[in-house]
Amino acid sequence: MNRSKQIAPINMRLLLSLLLMTLWQAALAESSTYDIEVLIFSQSLGSTEQAPGFPGTPDMSKAGPLERRGISILPASQLAGVRKRLEQSGAYQVLRHLSWRQELANGTVPQPFRVTYPEQGASGGRRLMGTIALGRSNYAILKADLLLQDNGQSYRLEETRRMKRNELHYLDHPRIGVIATLQPVN
Repeated sequence: MNRSKQIAPINMRLLLSLLLMTLWQAALAESSTYDIEVLIFSQSLGSTEQAPGFPGTPDMSKAGPLERRGISILPASQLAGVRKRLEQSGAYQVLRHLSWRQELANGTVPQPFRVTYPEQGASGGRRLMGTIALGRSNYAILKADLLLQDNGQSYRLEETRRMKRNELHYLDHPRIGVIATLQPVN
């Protein structure tokens, strides 16, 4: 009788250990490949805010092109409806619409890529330069450092944001906006 009482706790420990191992493996099997879509726009009308002076320049020295190893460029589709509404409003100008697939294993250090508007060789009064980077610790981290030059004024959006999967994220500034989404790939 005494022996059966000793076996029961051992069986419970074994069962609990197996359950924890199964949950741990399920967590490891969670997708670490994501589709990311980013929409960068400027406010065209209505803002009378003056830039307080030159806000500095984003550090572009370590930024590479988006098209690089481990990144797959995708057609921009998830935010197409948002883009259409922004353009139809007349109050916003979409500067860049980017979409890519990226591996984001836990511990991925954000690697910035260059973002510019207009594209090389194009001319225009409104210019955008800066970087966007996506990394991951316990959660995905989006870093945006963007400088908008418009009509002799300079505006800078510099923000780091934790991103939850399957949610729309908005980085706000009186003159620049960023809408981003992060979708796990099954």
